[in-house]
Amino acid sequence: MAGIPDSQEIIDQTLGCLIHNFCNYDSMDLGSRVRFYRSLRGLSVRDVSQRSGCSRSFLAEVEANSVSPSIRSLEKICEALDISVAAVLRDEPFFSAPMIMPLNWNSSTEAFRWETARLFYVFPDAEHAPFAAVLYQVDAFGETPWRQAAESSQKLAVVVKGRIHFENNTGVFPLETGQMILVNTFSPFRWANREKQPAEVLSVGMRPFQLYEEVERQARWREIFKKDVQGKSKERRQRRTVKGDKR
Repeated sequence: MAGIPDSQEIIDQTLGCLIHNFCNYDSMDLGSRVRFYRSLRGLSVRDVSQRSGCSRSFLAEVEANSVSPSIRSLEKICEALDISVAAVLRDEPFFSAPMIMPLNWNSSTEAFRWETARLFYVFPDAEHAPFAAVLYQVDAFGETPWRQAAESSQKLAVVVKGRIHFENNTGVFPLETGQMILVNTFSPFRWANREKQPAEVLSVGMRPFQLYEEVERQARWREIFKKDVQGKSKERRQRRTVKGDKR
């Protein structure tokens, strides 16, 4: 019988091909995206020129972002690259090569601490990473509080240690080490450990990381600030009305 993979092996497999140079992530301009997809296809500028009918000098200028191709020219280039125009125009992170992240959860930055659970950043620069990756550590018989994203957010979670329950308004889902679950965290959810051993869950999503509690705190602060400003404005209007009546 095959043994149960350990935490590090599961995290290695999950994160292995996700990201490269995430701390220096920048959105690409059109020329860079054309060059990136050409390199992925293993094509030279001459190859694309022959396939598209565009001159090599024009393609070089496009990749250098010196000229903006017409829609028709871009369609020809995309046909040569065997990719849709929409994919080339879509601004998204790109990774030049797979890279396994160094794994040392003891030194990871703690994002949030609850009574019987903790949340850790996976990436050193989580704020600027192009997608979210966090690790939940839940004590024996512990649980996270109910949490909810501010907007629709798909997450893929994998249990890397122990057994744990994922709970939301659709039900309770018991999971074992190595099992994965795809969820939308726009619906209130929590992780609950009903076992005598601690559990760990790696959660990955394509949206940049935002701590739900921080978003909620900012929203409350904006609401308080808004009420405060509105209250002061109302006070000033009332004082002006009183002064007008006295005259």
